[in-house]
Amino acid sequence: MKVTIVIVAALLFFVILCFYNETAGSKSTLFEFLNDKSTTRKKAEIDVKKELKEEVVATRDEIRCHWQPGNDTACVNHLSNRIKKKDVDDIDTTTTNTTSQEQQRQRWIFAGDSTMFRLFAFSRVQASLTQRPCPAYPCKYVRGGRCDTDRVFGLPRPDTWEPPRLAVEGPLDYGLAHQYCQDCSGCDSKVLVCGRDEAVPSPCERTFLESSSSSHHSSSTTGGYVSVEFARDVEVQSTLHKTTQGNFAQWLNDTWNTPFLIRELGGRPICVISTGIHDAAIVNITTGTYFENVNDYLNFMVVQCSHIIWLSNTSPASDDYAQQISTTQEWNLGVLDLLRKSHHFSSKSSFVDVYEASRTAHHDDNIHMGRHWYGSLGTMFTKVIEEVGAVAKLQNDDSYESLFFFQKRNGTTNKIQMGGV
Repeated sequence: MKVTIVIVAALLFFVILCFYNETAGSKSTLFEFLNDKSTTRKKAEIDVKKELKEEVVATRDEIRCHWQPGNDTACVNHLSNRIKKKDVDDIDTTTTNTTSQEQQRQRWIFAGDSTMFRLFAFSRVQASLTQRPCPAYPCKYVRGGRCDTDRVFGLPRPDTWEPPRLAVEGPLDYGLAHQYCQDCSGCDSKVLVCGRDEAVPSPCERTFLESSSSSHHSSSTTGGYVSVEFARDVEVQSTLHKTTQGNFAQWLNDTWNTPFLIRELGGRPICVISTGIHDAAIVNITTGTYFENVNDYLNFMVVQCSHIIWLSNTSPASDDYAQQISTTQEWNLGVLDLLRKSHHFSSKSSFVDVYEASRTAHHDDNIHMGRHWYGSLGTMFTKVIEEVGAVAKLQNDDSYESLFFFQKRNGTTNKIQMGGV
């Protein structure tokens, strides 16, 4: 009996080996063959991940330009063309009265830490965006200091300030010790907020663009700088949002992006954004957490901005501080890939890469460049502001209704929702 069992087992083993040789091909062990189903499943998962990784919406250079001092042409052309293309596609001349004056209106917001503030303050950008437009569009100059940025947003404070989550979000220093304050000293928000009463029947009739050869600032181009130090922080809290980023987007919706103002003032604003320098100082933050925070921030902003320009971080002067040279570039390229691999972001975003140029340029300290750097970079942005100033950015409100998440109903404000992908 035992002999019979052994013979039968041997025959079965021989049959399996034959089948294995014909179907398994290059597999070297019976164990590998018997585990073929599991191996195939793992391979399939890898293939899917590979396909997802290679499913690129745009190449890096389709949305990126490289900038260096004294060489503005590439970025001016790149940014102007991307902004114009998107904005022209959004115009619905059948539902809007797009006069040449209306086509020249635009609004810009620069949001970031002290490096963005220096770009704004040490260049022509501030003058370009804070000139008062014609009297038909009354304006107010809004300022926010170190501990009252929420004044800019005009949103009510909560009863209790919630501290930041460790290894995730800011603030870290002064803002942690002083509720509703920022870590940054001197990053005061400065914005010229303009609008027009819906009851006023006619727009301003004077020429909007200055004809002076020494200055081509558009008197209808308005905006400013808003201090946003991190990709995610709880410095500015309200009853609607815990984070500065959420409240920033809420303010844009309530103050800038009502349907009437979108129609009258050239569409949603163009937003120039940058984060990363303060985020790098968050103890134990991971690269993955930073990218998640950036993704959330972008999902807030993509709804409120007609176009997003992400400004890369400059290279630190050394690795002696929290900001590391290699990590800075890794984060820069990671944000670039986040933008280009998403249909949601890539169609309305651009990326200005200043990293390589900054490596050999003069630094005032480890993270700040010299005044000349910011003046030159601001000149490039001013050229873009002037270049796109004659292009209408009036959007078809019907097509954007599904994105218009923030609505005022009967004097109350509904909480923002992210664009989401």
